[in-house]
Formats: sequence, structure tokens, C-alpha cells
Amino acid sequence: MSAVIKPPDWKLLKKSHILARGMIGCWPAREGQGIILHDRSGNARDGEFTGSLSWSSNNHGATILGAGGHIEIDTINDLFNPIRGSVIARADSNWSQSTARFLWYFLNTAPPDNIDFYRSNNVAKWRFRGNDQSKSVEKSMAGITGYHTVGMTWDTDADEMKAYWDGMQEGSTQTGLTAWSDIPDSSDLMGALHSGEEYGWTNNIEYCYLYDRVLSQVEMKILQSSPYPFF
Repeated sequence: MSAVIKPPDWKLLKKSHILARGMIGCWPAREGQGIILHDRSGNARDGEFTGSLSWSSNNHGATILGAGGHIEIDTINDLFNPIRGSVIARADSNWSQSTARFLWYFLNTAPPDNIDFYRSNNVAKWRFRGNDQSKSVEKSMAGITGYHTVGMTWDTDADEMKAYWDGMQEGSTQTGLTAWSDIPDSSDLMGALHSGEEYGWTNNIEYCYLYDRVLSQVEMKILQSSPYPFF
């Protein structure tokens, strides 16, 4: 395997940077070996790979191989903000693939309370589910290839959920959000136990950042074009 080129000082997150404000999870997939995806936010919420894994030799992160694979992050519930927050990730995929694959899936209870992004059968879907009531944005994936940045923000007080594709808002702002009934004690980052099966992301994942505040579209666009400003 070729050496993985890490961003400068990538282990030293500059918390004073404006785009590091409110960050509760920072996972740049640059380890190049092993089964641990290190959290660089300072909150020590490392992820552990389950199933088969391949590290990219071209500096494009990690690939989860097979439908049984995912990345498990324990005890993020004490940091996760169900009232407002943001998540952004960059990944490669056969975006029109028929099998459902989750890029992120944070937290779950019964009834379902979670945020997720997945693509299946030429369609990608961003979802915010509270007390089993779902709000979602969909995008056609027909003909889409390569690396793309996927983001989402939610604010139940302001009653807004927004989806982002490559730094630009996708679809309309969703309203009528239902507050969460509970915050469970664990979560999956990439891949998820859903309807009795695990749908791990089978392409490269470059990074994923999780915030307890709502990022603006300007901030989403900056992270899309320059994803490591705080290292």
C-alpha cells in the first residue's frame, strides 16, 4: 500500500478556528491502517470498524467492504444535540447503485429518533426522524459518479431541516420537525442496523464532521472546497 499523505498537523485540531466551533466529532479518514477511525475533535469518540475494511492508497480515506460492515462510535449520546446540529461528509460511491447504503446514521430508539443519509435505486435521501415522524429531502442519483460532499443541518427550535450537496442547499427547507423522545446510548457513523440488516458504505469515505450547532451555507461551501481548515 502506498503511503497515505496526511493534511498538515492533522492530529492537532485548532479549536480556535471558527469552523471548529461546536465540533463534537471530527473523523478525517487518514489512518491508512488498522481498524480505528480516530476522533480529532478532542472528545475521544473514536470509531471502530466492524466487518471488512480497505484503506485507500490514493489518500481518499477508508472503504467499508460488504453489507455487514459499519463504523461503530460508542457514547456519543452525551455530546449529540438533537435540538440543533450539523453533519458533513465527503465520499465516493456508485451513487445510482440499487442496494441501500448509509453514509451516516446517528442514534436510534424505538420509536425511531435519528438522522441519516442513504442512497438506493438512483435516489439519495436525507432524513430527520423524531418520534417516528420523518422529514426528508430526496435527490436523483442517475448519472452521478465520483466524490461528493453531503451535508445536513437541523434545528427543531427554528423548525428547519436542510440538506446540502457539494456545499449548496438541496431541495426545500423541511419544517414540521418532531422533537426526539429520547437520546440512546450509542450510534453508528457509517453503515447502520436498519430493518434487521446492516448497510455499510462500500466506497471511500474521506471524512465526516459532526457539530452541535447549525452550519451556514457559507460554512458548508467552505468545508466542501477546503475540508481541513482547522488542522
